[in-house]
Amino acid sequence: GNVPTGPGLWKGTNPVGVDEVGWKLFVLSSPSQFRPGPPPAHDSPQRASELAEVKDFKRTPFTNSKVSYWQFGQLGQPGVAFRLSEEVGRRLAEDGTHASAPRAARAYTLVHVAHYEGWIASQDAKFHYWTARPNQFDAAITTVIPTPPFPTYPSNAATLVKAPAVVLTYLFPRERARYDGWVQEFGESRLWAGIHFRSDITSGWEIGRQVGEAVVARAKSDGS
Repeated sequence: GNVPTGPGLWKGTNPVGVDEVGWKLFVLSSPSQFRPGPPPAHDSPQRASELAEVKDFKRTPFTNSKVSYWQFGQLGQPGVAFRLSEEVGRRLAEDGTHASAPRAARAYTLVHVAHYEGWIASQDAKFHYWTARPNQFDAAITTVIPTPPFPTYPSNAATLVKAPAVVLTYLFPRERARYDGWVQEFGESRLWAGIHFRSDITSGWEIGRQVGEAVVARAKSDGS
């Protein structure tokens, strides 16, 4: 298909991941099951306020280091799948109630399905709304990391940290505070980087919450 054009819409060619909404689903009924409402209108006061927040954010060596940490390490790309597996493995090793091969396999599967289907759901919304990135609204915005080559709303990162965090909290409830910290800092780091608006992050968190809860509900229905 054609990339739509108009005020406030993403500008570019060959957007990455546009066909990923067609990937096979295991828990969700459709890629659009948890699609959020529309982003702020391009000419709305909310969009102007969010643009000012990104542009005026006082970036420091500390916030820049956090941006790099969450982009390239911990749960960032490209090591997110490895990091999630590492977390599950560590917790299983410490928690005797999960110390069996079937339970371990199930824990790994639940966490990774939440991550995978969160990606599909957030991609669905991105290519439904086709919202421009902050630096496409204002070319004076300089980003800390390269701007991803696809629309801004919602934030993939916010979804991809929230969905598995919901499942991890279900599996290992004593670690809730740590997982909540991951969610908050990873999401906020995308605004610190200059590549996302506030509404991108909050909508991504909401998609992730719903995807994670759907995976947990599926696990409970299967008796795990």
